Amino acid sequence: QGAPAGTEGNVVVSGPGGDQVITRSQVLTLAPGTYTITAYSITVSGVVYNPSPPGGTVQVSAGQTTTFTITYAPASSQPQ
Repeated sequence: QGAPAGTEGNVVVSGPGGDQVITRSQVLTLAPGTYTITAYSITVSGVVYNPSPPGGTVQVSAGQTTTFTITYAPASSQPQ
């Protein structure tokens, strides 16, 4: 969320099954376990967009759903 329409993000989901690179909103089917999410800045037309939060950890349990939202904002509009 937050970057210009059509922009792809740069998010890595790491867990029991290895790493997955996510570039857009999507639903993942993951094995139960703990997953680390790391979001990286992206550049669109020379403007750097920073992720918020830049990552986190989620616990996936069998038969349950969990969500994680990352919002991108131009670097100049983020608090310093």
